[in-house]
Amino acid sequence: MLQAGGEIASGVVWPRIMELSAYVDIDGQVRDFRDVEDFNAFQATKQARWPWSRIQALAVRTATAVQSLFVQVLAPEYLEETRDYTWELPGRVRMTLPCGWYLRLVTLEHEAVEHADDLKGR
Repeated sequence: MLQAGGEIASGVVWPRIMELSAYVDIDGQVRDFRDVEDFNAFQATKQARWPWSRIQALAVRTATAVQSLFVQVLAPEYLEETRDYTWELPGRVRMTLPCGWYLRLVTLEHEAVEHADDLKGR
């Protein structure tokens, strides 16, 4: 999300994260992924050898930076200026909104649902 936020702040209307392409890993390598599961599997394999303290520190650092990005850098009009995306929600509900807003909402949902306890240290 940090990389996508930089693109949005630069005026990109369809950040590369929307295609899961050109992700720059922490080692500087650029990677593409087939889908979110492929991305998650890559991260799980890479981080399997890391101590929990390193994983948690990176998660907190990233979450803090993403929050700052949305609060201090990405004005709502920047999110509005991105291309429309149709989000498929549970229950076969579809919502079309600018992809910048989609990324903001899905980031909040991801942190709140999947990583909240991890970020608290539980």
